Amino acid sequence: MLDLERNELGRLINEGYTFAIEVVCSRKWYQPRTWRERRSFTIAEPTLSTLDRIARESIEVTIDETRVKGKTPLDEAKQLAARHAERAAHILAIATLGEDRFKPNKRYTEDTERIARLSALFLHNITPSRLLELFSAVIAMMNLGDFTNSIRLIATNRTAMPSRLETELED
Repeated sequence: MLDLERNELGRLINEGYTFAIEVVCSRKWYQPRTWRERRSFTIAEPTLSTLDRIARESIEVTIDETRVKGKTPLDEAKQLAARHAERAAHILAIATLGEDRFKPNKRYTEDTERIARLSALFLHNITPSRLLELFSAVIAMMNLGDFTNSIRLIATNRTAMPSRLETELED
């Protein structure tokens, strides 16, 4: 069972998570009209810079569980939606764009307009139930387990760090 989960996670990370949303488009010039269009996006395993950017945005999201489970959970849920809906769409836009969030020919300069446009698109077209599904995919794609293990490996295998025996001999 564990191998099956590991294989599924590996496949998800390698292939990415593709999702589609239906967007209402309109043309106001030359015979005004409105139509629906299906747009597809793929969330791929993020690079370290994208992982860092998502983490920096996610840190700003706070939730007081005692208030959510308190006497007025519905009011707290409404306040959470008001405080964090735009940020959730922004995080999803960053995760979806990945390294494409940078301006072409401008080394590591974020294209804030492109991120804002995609954030607005997600804000107006993704439901809360779909957001849960997409954030589950983002968390899986972030592959935090491998990242944490990499950091552990670096932290425990420092070759320049003196051993306890060496420091005791010097004293």
